[in-house]
This record gives sequence, structure tokens and C-alpha cells, in this order.
Amino acid sequence: MKKKSLFLLFLIFLCAPFFSEEKYEEVFYKAQKLQAAQCYKEAATEYKRYIFLSDYATVENLGQAYVELSRYYKSTASYDLALDYTHRAINIIYEDFYKHVVMSDYDSYLKTEKEFVLLQELYIQDINLLTLKAKKEDGWLEREQRILSYISFEQYSDKVRQFAYFALIKSDLDNWEWDRAKDNFETLVNLYPGLYSKEQIDLFNKLIEEQKKAKQKNPKLAVYLSIISGLGQTYAGNPKDGLNAFLLNGSLITACVFSIITQNYADVILFEAEMIVRFYRGNLYNAQMEAVKYNENQNNEYARKLTKIVEPEE
Repeated sequence: MKKKSLFLLFLIFLCAPFFSEEKYEEVFYKAQKLQAAQCYKEAATEYKRYIFLSDYATVENLGQAYVELSRYYKSTASYDLALDYTHRAINIIYEDFYKHVVMSDYDSYLKTEKEFVLLQELYIQDINLLTLKAKKEDGWLEREQRILSYISFEQYSDKVRQFAYFALIKSDLDNWEWDRAKDNFETLVNLYPGLYSKEQIDLFNKLIEEQKKAKQKNPKLAVYLSIISGLGQTYAGNPKDGLNAFLLNGSLITACVFSIITQNYADVILFEAEMIVRFYRGNLYNAQMEAVKYNENQNNEYARKLTKIVEPEE
């Protein structure tokens, strides 16, 4: 049985060079049909098969296979794989693009123009994936240089550079670095004066200044106020939890005082004292967290509004 399997593999190896290139292109077209039928996982498998047979593949279809795999893995939030296929697509299309740049015939010009547009889309895809991956893994700083390279080198189109600036500004806003976001936005506006209207620019600057003046809750003060149970949560903007804390801790303290008055010290020592300490400490912690949550919600709301202003139309 083992010898038969080896013999079959040997025959396949011998016959492979005689298969026509058109036969291998059928794998690509099958992947496209599966994709059109919304069988994305199955289509991805066929695109991988096509890439495996890359010696027989056309450059155009091979580049498209990489592009489609990048889009598929982006949709599944597998950003590392999506980035890998994006870079492969960029490399193969970039190489083919410059091969046709030196050719002067009309067909080559049309292909070059098409590949140029696709390259710009892939650069934007790369920036977008870097931003999504950084948001997921909280590793923006190590990837920021890649974004800056899109801004610094003139080989990229204005659309790509604008999208790179937006990625930087969005990162600043997500991290609540308001001054840096304002500086990057001003740079973008100066480089591309017609990109945003005067109303958008004024609204962006107004919201930045408004955020800086917005009153935030002090977590330490929330803890100090919680000496009276529930007052800290009320200060932090959650009066409902404040009332619950007041009633719960108040009830426990009342029960403990009643046990002391009635000289039922066993209940105080075994049950009530421990519960009072536990729930009172929880009251202090919750008040602090409510203040932190209030500030986070406020900052995130400003970041959302500001991001909406600068967000480019894809």
C-alpha cells in the first residue's frame, strides 16, 4: 500500500509539468465563484491553493488572490495574517507595476494605471490594518513608524498620505492626547487646505478646547466622600448606585448597632462586623471606579465626536 502511494506521487510529479497553465487558472476562477456565492472560507482555501501553484499563475491573478485573502482575514479580525497577505500583494503588484512603467505601449499604460490605483488601495488597507491591530493589542507605538513612513515619502498618493494622517490623529484621540491630535490635524489642514471645511476645522478646535475645560471627577475625592456610604458614587455621577450603597451599608451598621445594644456580641463578631468591613471597602472601591468610568466615558465621547469630523470617506 505504501509503495502504491509513493508510485502515485511519483507519477503526479512527472506529469505536473505537462498540465496547462489554463488548468491552474481554473483554481483561481473557482475561488472567485465561491466568493461571489458568499462562501468566503471555501474561497480562501482555493486562493491558497492557487498561490501554492504560483509557478503557473499569472501575476495579475496572483496579486488579486493575495488581495482577497487579505480582505478575508481582515473580516475575521486575523490582522497578522491580513497584514501578511497585504504585504505580499503590495510586493508582487509593485514589482509588476514598475516593470510596465518602463514600457511605452498603450496596453502597458492601461495596466500600469490600474495597478497604481490598486497599490494605493493596498497602502490604505495596510494603514487600516495596522491601526486595527494596534487597537486590539495595545501596541500602537511600535507600529507608528510604519504610519509615519507613509506620510514622509512622496511616492505615495495624497489619498494614502491623508489616510496615514487620519490614522495618527485617531490614535492620538483614542489615547486622549488632545494637544498632539490638534497639532497633527493642523498639519494635515495646512498640507491639504481644501480637505476640510471651515466649519469642520472650527468645530474640531472648539471640541478640543471644550474637552480641556470639561470638569472631570476626582477618584480620590470620591473615596473621601464615601466615608458617608453612597456619597462618593453620587458625586461620580451614579446616584442610583449611591442610594443602593447607602441603604446596604446603612442597614448593616444599623443591625450591628442593634446587636451591640441588645448585647448580642456573637452576631457582631461572627457575622456583622466582617460584612460591614467587606461591604464598606467595596463602597470605597466602587466610588473610585465610578469616578474613573465617568472620566473615561467623557473622554471617549469627545474622541468619538472628533474622530467623526476628521474621518475620511473611503
